[in-house]
This record gives sequence, C-alpha cells and structure tokens, in this order.
Amino acid sequence: MGPGFTNVYDSTIAEDIARHDHSSEALAGALDAFAAADPVWNGPEIQAALAEKWVPVDSEAAARWAGGQPPGKARDAVLEQLRKYCLANADDTAAAADTLLVEQRILSRESLLESITALWPGANLDRAGEWLGQQGSGAETWPAVETFAKRAVNIDPPSAFAWLDVIADDTRRERAYGDVFDQWHAADPAEAEKFLLGQ
Repeated sequence: MGPGFTNVYDSTIAEDIARHDHSSEALAGALDAFAAADPVWNGPEIQAALAEKWVPVDSEAAARWAGGQPPGKARDAVLEQLRKYCLANADDTAAAADTLLVEQRILSRESLLESITALWPGANLDRAGEWLGQQGSGAETWPAVETFAKRAVNIDPPSAFAWLDVIADDTRRERAYGDVFDQWHAADPAEAEKFLLGQ
C-alpha cells in the first residue's frame, strides 16, 4: 500500500490526485487503497481518473501493478486504460492488440477480445475487422463481434450485419441483429429504415 493511505480511505485524497499531476508512486498508492477497500469502496469515476493519469506517466509500472492484483474495480480500471493507451499510441494497432492478448493470464479471452474491439481507434476500424477475423469464430469471439458491429453499422451497415453471421447460436444472433439495428436507428432513423425496407 502506498504511503499515507489506509483501508479507511478518504476519497478527497484520491480526487485531488486524479485532478492534479502526481508521481507514479502517489498514483499507485491511491489505487492500492482502492484495491484494498474494493468491493466495499465503490468510486469507479475516481478510479478511472487515477488510471487515466497513471498509465501515460508510467505504463510499465501500471502494467506490473495490474498483473499482481486480484480481480477488482481498481485493477480493471488500470487494465482498461492500458489497453486504450496501447492501442491509441501504437505504430501498428494490430500488433499492439496481439501483445495485449498476453493479458489472458488476468482476464478471459472473451472479455479481452471485446474490450480491445471496443477501444480500437475509430479511424482504423477496417483494420480492427481484419484483426478480429483472425481470432477465430468460436463463442468467445461473439461479444467482440457484437461490439464491432455496433461500431461499424454507421459506417458500413451491410458489412456490420454480415459480421453477425459469425454467431452460430440462432437466438443470440437474432438478438444481436436487433440490438445493432436499434442502436443505428436511434442515431440515424432515416438511413436505418431505408436499409430495412431494402432487405
């Protein structure tokens, strides 16, 4: 646990650290306190802000910290920021995504694939589709496929819906079609209805 923090945790300290520039040690200490109090303490916004501050300051230390933590909200906040930072700053997003798959020792492959797909930079979704297609078509990929379709439907609706054919379970596939269409319709009802009439 970092200096100055106890299990009986004053959230105003973390809020101050999240708002201002602090050392990697201070950020680690604040997240240590959250991890120790989790799940009794529930401050997801502050934890996310701390993680967002820490990862650019010292991503290697943040990764080591997350790797040594048991499941919990503080660890999840850091992992999410690490993935986002890695994908956004990589020269080759797909190579970064492949590297992130080593987190399987911490997270399930299913949740990791979905998270990477959700965080993939929007300007490079075509490459995200190529990468996702290389991950197989088993049930563990279905959440990621649904996430990708929801992101792609506003750009290329036919391709987005075609992706959902990967889902072999009929009930889940039909529900995914409905979810993706509903999201699209909420954002662009005219285009969504025109597409539906053309089917």
